[in-house]
Amino acid sequence: TAAARLCAAHYPAIPISREEIVSVSGAGDSLMAGILAGLLAKHDTGTCVRMGLLAASLSLRSYEPISPEISTSSVSQEQVKSRSWPEAKVWKMD
Repeated sequence: TAAARLCAAHYPAIPISREEIVSVSGAGDSLMAGILAGLLAKHDTGTCVRMGLLAASLSLRSYEPISPEISTSSVSQEQVKSRSWPEAKVWKMD
């Protein structure tokens, strides 16, 4: 069997204009909540990260730290699959 290798991945953020951003408070917490929701639902890494990105983008557009728009349906696997996403860039380390 091949030895496990360390890697890093970059998932580009959802583009948001400066005018759309009303508060940055809670965006990181929302990102993590979306990722954890995906992990608990046993989704793959890409889906989990993109669920987090959806939650963070909703938070950035809200005056509340945790946007009232965030729900199981607004950051679901179905929402992730319905969007077109840029490819994640992966670096494998020796």
